[in-house]
Amino acid sequence: MIIIEDAGTGAIVGVPVVVGLKNGIVKSVKMKDLKGSSATAETFQLLDMFDVKKDEEIRICRGKVFVKFCYDARLQGYTNITQMKIEGKLQDIAEDVYMESLYSLGMDRRVRLYEKEYKQLFDDIINQLMLNSKLWPHVRPHFQVNPTFTYIVNAVTRLENEFLHVREGELG
Repeated sequence: MIIIEDAGTGAIVGVPVVVGLKNGIVKSVKMKDLKGSSATAETFQLLDMFDVKKDEEIRICRGKVFVKFCYDARLQGYTNITQMKIEGKLQDIAEDVYMESLYSLGMDRRVRLYEKEYKQLFDDIINQLMLNSKLWPHVRPHFQVNPTFTYIVNAVTRLENEFLHVREGELG
């Protein structure tokens, strides 16, 4: 049996991941679709990495990023797929993999996901974007046209122009 979960698909910054767990071994794949709308290729890649057989049990997150995968997998002969809410160890591991990807981009390590408080994480990431303009290039493309993001960029740019010490990193 393999269990598959995603993390970071709804986040404004970073690269979402798909994580698999089989026989106590965890492997992950970074998603190529930065809009986070489909994890089909990455999920098939995980199946290959774990050498999953077509009749083997696949428990997969019920999130929309896996809808196309489930459809395509059934067409390819995978017969034992169950979409379900993934909780516990694998969910925590997937979120940790995603958080490490944020830290590698320069996100402050004080930004943490506590007790599945995703709204708080979003707020903390937005705050980091306002404090650290080096993170802006890592904003996922579909958020860059988002009016909220545009407002934040304009506000930070205005702050940097008015308070030069912000640009020099004296607050961070």
